[in-house]
Amino acid sequence: MDFWPNTLISPITTSAVKVFPQAFPWLTVAILALLLWTGLGQLTLWATRRLEGAPGKYSKTNPNHPWRYFLARLLRQTHTLTLLLVALDIALLLTPLIQLHLPLPWRKALKLVLGVIVLLQAGFWGRSIWFFSLQQYINSKTEPKDRVMLKTLEGPAAFVGQILVWTVVLLGILQLFGINIATLVTGLGIGGIAVALAVQNILGDLFAAFAIAVDKPFVVGDSIAVGTFEGTVEHIGLKTTRLKSINGEQLVFANSDLLGSRVKNYRPLKERRHVMLVLIDYETPQDLLVHIPGWMQAVVEAVPQCRFERAFLKKLGEYGLEYELVFFVTSPEFIDFTHCQQAVNLGILAALHTNNVELAHPAPTASRAAVAASVSD
Repeated sequence: MDFWPNTLISPITTSAVKVFPQAFPWLTVAILALLLWTGLGQLTLWATRRLEGAPGKYSKTNPNHPWRYFLARLLRQTHTLTLLLVALDIALLLTPLIQLHLPLPWRKALKLVLGVIVLLQAGFWGRSIWFFSLQQYINSKTEPKDRVMLKTLEGPAAFVGQILVWTVVLLGILQLFGINIATLVTGLGIGGIAVALAVQNILGDLFAAFAIAVDKPFVVGDSIAVGTFEGTVEHIGLKTTRLKSINGEQLVFANSDLLGSRVKNYRPLKERRHVMLVLIDYETPQDLLVHIPGWMQAVVEAVPQCRFERAFLKKLGEYGLEYELVFFVTSPEFIDFTHCQQAVNLGILAALHTNNVELAHPAPTASRAAVAASVSD
């Protein structure tokens, strides 16, 4: 007796013969898509390993191969679903060869899903490109002060970049679904103007922070003067910049106010120039007046970190003979400037005292003569 009756085998065989010609193209597409998906995945993995090289050879902290690390990072961020849909789309392109006629609505739906996935994948890649560009710009700065300031702005810049990237991705997806994005963009523009007007002060300070970071009128650690205020820059933030004054208190300025003010920066200062006037009494003998510039020069040249420029009788003033002394302090530090200034002042006083030369009194000569006459009377 047969184990399988003919009455059972015959219907199954007949059904299989009828179904197989219809299922064969689908099965072929599935196998081809699976093979392509596996091949794309292996190719991506191989390329990633080739870019990364040996373990630890190419890393984020290795400045010698940033582009290799970046490309490897992009490949690692390529989602498996993206590769699967790309493989399926390629397989479907070969359907005319295997006589598979995919219904038009299905093909449109597949194209739509593929477009959405590709746009999302492009969003992840765009975000990585923006982050990498920021990091490369920061690393290109050799001055530690510049890096500190740019690191402060790295977070907001990355946030703004992400908003722009994902906004473009969202608009692309809406356009795939047949939504008219022109009206939407117009609405977003009007809404953006309203928001900008509401927070214009904050946005002004934010853009001023970016302007300070790019133009660098000053950096952290610089000694600057803003109007009547002087201090050392301690922090440059998104809205305010903080200075530490000479007296120790903290000065806070809005970034937009700093850009609109005249800022005096002492960082490029290599040496300090000082001009001083010395008033000599009119009753000083003329033979001593000739030697006063020479005494001043000798005093300046005897003080360390001082460079003499000139000394001369400038004019016959109302209160006395005005001698002008100009010298340079070859140090940008203010404390060195004050020490040199004191040493020069004390040296000039000693030289005048040694040679019996009197300084002029803070009263006009005529007034002093009248006082002297009244005393003698």
